[in-house]
Amino acid sequence: GASILNVSGDFSLTGSGRFTQTQTSSSTTVNFNGTTPQNFTNSGSLQGKAAYVVNGGSSLLLGTNLLSGSGSFNLRAGARLGIGDPNGIVAGTAASGNIRMTGARIFDAGANYFYNGTSPQVTGSGLPATLTGSVTNANAAGLSLSANKVLTSPGLFAVAGGGLLELGSATLSGSGAFALAAGASLASGHPN
Repeated sequence: GASILNVSGDFSLTGSGRFTQTQTSSSTTVNFNGTTPQNFTNSGSLQGKAAYVVNGGSSLLLGTNLLSGSGSFNLRAGARLGIGDPNGIVAGTAASGNIRMTGARIFDAGANYFYNGTSPQVTGSGLPATLTGSVTNANAAGLSLSANKVLTSPGLFAVAGGGLLELGSATLSGSGAFALAAGASLASGHPN
C-alpha cells in the first residue's frame, strides 16, 4: 500500500541523514500541511520516488536548500513557497533552482511564491506564465523576471520594503494588482 508522511512542522535532514523511499510496488507521499511556516533544511540525502506535496494553506520555506531526488513535487493552490535559490524555481527536470526533482514539478497558478534570497535571483521557468495567486519579492539584492507574466485577478505581485524588482525587458500585465511598498525599488529596462 501507499505510505503517507504528514508533516505539520519543520523538516530537517542533516549530515549523513537519509530519507529513503524503498518500496517498488507502491508510493510514498510527503504532505506539508502545517498551519505556521515550515522550514525545510537539507544537507542529507533524499532518495527514491517520493511525491512531495505542499497543500493549500501551508507555507514551505526552502531558503537555499534543495528538494531533490527522483520523485515529484506539487505546490497546490493556496500554498506558499519560500524560494532562496539564485535560479528560483525551474520547470522540467533540470538540476537548477530550489526544486530539483526529476519527476513532475507542478507549480500551481493559484499558489503564492515568496522570493527571499540574499543574492540576486531570477524567478525561473517554473513560475507560471499566468498567476491568480501571489508573488512577493523580499530580495534586496534583486529579483529579475525570467519571462513575461500575466496577473489575473485576484493575482498580486508585491515588492516588499527593501526589495528590488528588475523587469529588464519582461512585462507584468493583466487584471491583477501590483504593490510597491515603501522602501522598495523597481528597475525597468523595457523600451516602451
